[in-house]
Amino acid sequence: MHTTVAEFTLRRVLAWLHWAGREPTPEVQAAVLRTMADNLTVPADELFDLCLQPMRSGIEPQPIAPATPPLRRGSIGYGDY
Repeated sequence: MHTTVAEFTLRRVLAWLHWAGREPTPEVQAAVLRTMADNLTVPADELFDLCLQPMRSGIEPQPIAPATPPLRRGSIGYGDY
């Protein structure tokens, strides 16, 4: 038996909550299920985005770390720098 769109989306949302470090409280689960029930006719990717929209607004974006440490120039004593 194939996995339904609702099952697939619910698994993805619960995995996202786990990854984001958020507790899947009964209120959050009810909101996700309500959104899914209201939008089951949309494609699976759009349904996932619709379910995450209310939860994304409560998370502050993390600052992006620099790609490399700051460049420090130096000399190994071969002459004037």
